[in-house]
Amino acid sequence: QHSSEQSEQLAMIIHYKGKAIVKTASFDKLKPKKDALIDKGLSAVIEEIPA
Repeated sequence: QHSSEQSEQLAMIIHYKGKAIVKTASFDKLKPKKDALIDKGLSAVIEEIPA
């Protein structure tokens, strides 16, 4: 869970850089969250983080 301040900072990073790591977890845990964002009209993708 992110604080309001962290959420605002992430929004600014995403706005200016185009993307940011918001959460790391297994695909099965991230998929419902991604789908919920898309249902609200936002864009979201799940990417594997290179080792």
